[in-house]
Amino acid sequence: MKVLHVINSLAAGGAEKLVSELTSALSETCEVSLFTFQNSQDIFRENLGGNVHFYSVAEGGFFSIKKLRVLSKLIKQHDVIHAHLFPTFYIVAFLSLFRRRKKFIYTEHNTHNKRRKWFFWLLEKWVYARYNTIICISKGVEKSLQNWIGIATNTKIITNFVDLEKIAGISKKKTMLPDVSNSVPLVMVGSFSEQKDQETLVKTISVLPEQYLLLLIGDGPKRVFVEEQVAKLKLTQRVFFLGIQKDVISILKHCKYGILSSNWEGFGIVALEYMASGLIALGTDVSGLNEVIRVKENLFTVGNHQQLANRIVAIETNEGLTKTIESKQNSLILDFDIAASVKQHLEVYKLS
Repeated sequence: MKVLHVINSLAAGGAEKLVSELTSALSETCEVSLFTFQNSQDIFRENLGGNVHFYSVAEGGFFSIKKLRVLSKLIKQHDVIHAHLFPTFYIVAFLSLFRRRKKFIYTEHNTHNKRRKWFFWLLEKWVYARYNTIICISKGVEKSLQNWIGIATNTKIITNFVDLEKIAGISKKKTMLPDVSNSVPLVMVGSFSEQKDQETLVKTISVLPEQYLLLLIGDGPKRVFVEEQVAKLKLTQRVFFLGIQKDVISILKHCKYGILSSNWEGFGIVALEYMASGLIALGTDVSGLNEVIRVKENLFTVGNHQQLANRIVAIETNEGLTKTIESKQNSLILDFDIAASVKQHLEVYKLS
């Protein structure tokens, strides 16, 4: 079986990281190729390994004739075509008109997007109908999608995953800037975007004792605004912006609490990475993310910085609670190992 994955790029992002690791794992069982429409910031390309055939056309926009020709030829050469993200899955849906005997799969990675407006509804319904199977990464994503296009019989829930063995083998970053050795370091990995809410974490730090520090990993259009908030609250010695990092896990292993503060979330794979790295994971109580962080004491209401601060202090000052949470997380994380996800994907490819 020949499988082709198609995605916008392998730039920083949860879906991009997942695709890079999934294709690498699948390549041990079947022939796998990956096509991206952009390749200027493919920081996850190194995850692919030597068995994944990588293709990309840098010139032109998403709908350039050259890119469509290359992708169409690749589709012809493969049995299963698996698309991710917009506009990729629109383009693949269009090309599916000319390759009717192929199996087309799409993974829905989020509960929200800007296309969910009434004037897009007919087009969206047609696009989704072009796929044999729509994989949803959580129950929340499936429910959101069905509320948008109607109840579909071709959806399948396959949650995101982490490679537990790989993460266990990564050591702490030798040199950490800033030095967090004599503090209680909090960390959040995520884009500075409308979806994420780093501002609440900044406010949380402002009400926590001095020994608490915050590391923010990622970049995006809202970063400048958050930096201004940090300066306004005079927290520049306690909140640090690390930008996009390739060795995220080695940085996480210096921290104690991993927080994912989101206004909405399809799944929240970074919460799994927190747990797998030995951190206590906290997150907003939103659909998708609360399927990952199942410990009630670790969830907080969107935007409620005082509640988050109270959660952290309660855990930090109660050794028994800390051990209970760690035990629950260690058990929970086993449900999300990469091996199970590979098996589920292969079943979808064969049965679609």
